[in-house]
Amino acid sequence: LVAPMQPLEDALFDLWTSRRLGTATGVLLDQIGALVLQPRNGLDDDAYERYVFAKIAANNSSGRMDTIIKVAKLVLNDPVLVHLPVRVVFIHVR
Repeated sequence: LVAPMQPLEDALFDLWTSRRLGTATGVLLDQIGALVLQPRNGLDDDAYERYVFAKIAANNSSGRMDTIIKVAKLVLNDPVLVHLPVRVVFIHVR
């Protein structure tokens, strides 16, 4: 009785796991990037995923220093970004 439902469950699980940020690769990652208007610009999947995460963070950012640092950490893939005291910081994220 359950056996006919297995292909449907497998397809739904594949949709859930392979088509979201953090697991998507290639064309699927390109589609997610297009949703947030982040061009790939020849980046490999790992680098492009960081930029997509950063774009999402920037789009949701208040522009405060702590959120700018979080966006920079995402782009640089640096969990321990050294924060030097600065007066003004300009970051342009496309």
